[in-house]
Amino acid sequence: MSEELFIMTRPSGYGYGLSFFPGTDLDDVPLTLVEGRAGELMPEDILEKFKKLQTEIEATEKLLRQLPKTTFEQKSQRVKPEAQLSALNGLKRSYLRVYLREPRKAVARQLAQKACEQYCNWLDGQLAKLKKSLPQTKHPDVGVFFKKQLGDPRYLGYSFCNLIRLDERQEIAMSVNGEVRAIYEKRVSAGLRKYVTYGCEKYLFALPHVEYILEWGIPCLDFGFDLYLVVEMELREAKEVNDEFYGYQLPIRFNKDTLGRLYSIFEPSPDYSYWQTIPVSLVQSLLAGELIPNGAKILTSGSNSTEYEVQGFEVTIPDDFANYLAEVGKQGGLATLGIIEQKTASIIEHLPQLGGAQASTGDSTVDNSDVLAALQGMGFKTAEIKAGIEATHLSPGMSVEQRLQAVLKILGA
Repeated sequence: MSEELFIMTRPSGYGYGLSFFPGTDLDDVPLTLVEGRAGELMPEDILEKFKKLQTEIEATEKLLRQLPKTTFEQKSQRVKPEAQLSALNGLKRSYLRVYLREPRKAVARQLAQKACEQYCNWLDGQLAKLKKSLPQTKHPDVGVFFKKQLGDPRYLGYSFCNLIRLDERQEIAMSVNGEVRAIYEKRVSAGLRKYVTYGCEKYLFALPHVEYILEWGIPCLDFGFDLYLVVEMELREAKEVNDEFYGYQLPIRFNKDTLGRLYSIFEPSPDYSYWQTIPVSLVQSLLAGELIPNGAKILTSGSNSTEYEVQGFEVTIPDDFANYLAEVGKQGGLATLGIIEQKTASIIEHLPQLGGAQASTGDSTVDNSDVLAALQGMGFKTAEIKAGIEATHLSPGMSVEQRLQAVLKILGA
C-alpha cells in the first residue's frame, strides 16, 4: 500500500498528519450506502415526500431512456427532463443528508476503523523493512571504529578531547546537527518520521598536529589538534502516537524499541585547534620516554599532569600526552606517524638536546655580564644572580631583556 495514499501535510501548526481514505469525511460516504434506512429513520410526513420524490425521479429516468439522442433536435428534447432529474436528485440528497446523518456517521466510523487497520498493517511492514536495512550492532569501542574507518596513524588510542576548550567542544558538537538530520531524513521516509525518532551520542577525537616555531630564540613546537567527530545515531520507535479519527484511536503503542544504529565521522573544521607551545628539547626527551627530562626542572607533579620549567618556559604536560609521545617515539617519531612534516622533523633532529655541559652553565656559552650588572644594580647578590642564571638555562638567541625577565622570574621578583 502506497504511503502517499495516507500521508498529507496539514495546515501550518499541525505538522504531519494522517489522511485516511475512504471515510475521512462524512461527505466521502456514498448516500447509497444509507439510503435503504430512510423508511425507518425519516419522520412519516417527510417519508411520504421522499417516496413521492423517488417516484418522480424514476419516471424522469424512464422518460430519458425512451428519448433518442442521435440528432441535435433529439438531444435538445432531453435538456428539460435532464435538468428536472438533476434538481430532483439534488433534493433527494438534501433529504438524505439531513435525516440520515447519524447512519452516515456510523458508516464513516466503520470505514475509518478499517482504514486505520490497513494503515497499521502497512506501518508495521515499513518499520520491519527499515529495521532490516539498519545495522544492529553497537560498537563497544568507538575508538576502534574511528581508527578502522579513518586509518590515520596518529591515533594511538588517545582522544585528547579533554584538552579542547569546553565551549569549542560544544560548538563542534552543534555544528554537525544539520548533517545528522540529513542522514536521518535520507534513511527514514517522510511518512515514517512521526513514528521513528533518533538520538545521538557524539565522540570528539583530537589528533596532534605540530608546527615548528622559534620562540624567544628557543626552538619550540606549536602543538594543536585536527578535530574529528564520531556520531552514533540510534533510530528507535516513538514512545506513543495519538491520532484519532471518528472516535477511533490508532492502535499504535511503542516501547522505544531500537530499530538500528548508524555511525558517521565528521571533520567539522579544516583548521586545527591550537593547544600550547613546547620547547623542542622537552619534546625530544618525552619522545625518548624520559620520566625526568635532562636539564628540565619539575615544578609540580600531580596525579594527572606534570609542570616543567625548560629554558625559561613553564609547560604543563598531561600524563596521557606524555605517554602518547613515548609511544610515538617507539613507533618511529613524529614524522613517521604524520604528526609533523618530514622536512621539519629532519631539522629538529639536528638540534642539540637540552642537557650536558653546554646547557648546564648558562654563563659558559652566553655572555650574561649585562644581565649580572643589571641585577646587581637592582640589589640582588652576585651568588644569587649566578644561581638564577644557572637555573634558567639562557639561550644565545635571547635578547638582554628576555634573559633579564627569565632570571627575574626564577628569583621571584
